[in-house]
Amino acid sequence: MKHADKTMLLVAGIIILIAVAITAFIYGRSSVGTIQLPVTTTKITKSVDSATKQNYQWSEYSNVKDEYTLSYPTSLFVYKDPMVDFWVSTSKPEGGNGPKFLGQNDVWLEITVLPTRTASLDSYLDSPGIHTQITVDGVKALKIETTEGLFAAGGTSKTVYEINVLAIKYSKLYSLKFLAFNKSVLDNHRDLFDQILSTFRFTN
Repeated sequence: MKHADKTMLLVAGIIILIAVAITAFIYGRSSVGTIQLPVTTTKITKSVDSATKQNYQWSEYSNVKDEYTLSYPTSLFVYKDPMVDFWVSTSKPEGGNGPKFLGQNDVWLEITVLPTRTASLDSYLDSPGIHTQITVDGVKALKIETTEGLFAAGGTSKTVYEINVLAIKYSKLYSLKFLAFNKSVLDNHRDLFDQILSTFRFTN
């Protein structure tokens, strides 16, 4: 092979290598510009009953007066009492208003907010029940599990199983209660209550 032919082949090889390098560089830059970083989204789809694994539609409730918001499954808590700020239940009370008209398989959630002069929950540590110290939206809170009596429809007395979370903010005592007549029903809803609680936010 002539020297000139070898030179031409060498030049052609160098050109091909340069073209490949340029193509790889351009492709690499365009790829970097279009990299899709993984996006983590949190969706509240916890089931109430582990046997059914049913998911629910959630909505946000906002209370401007008492300065808080939370989300809850409106497709499960189908009834909201229009006479109070926040009281929802898994069915509409039959025969009147209030929990005494609910059934054995119902659960209900109520939030009350009252003014307070104390900045501590220590006075509630001596109250009956099981006490657990937690935080709600970064604020120290106290979870109390207890039972109480309630006069039901027809004058009969029922035992109410209750999880009550107390927190103090803005010189107000916030009480978030999750209740049921049936302990096993309440237990089946514990994870759901925790998820509702995790959405609670103080808005001021």
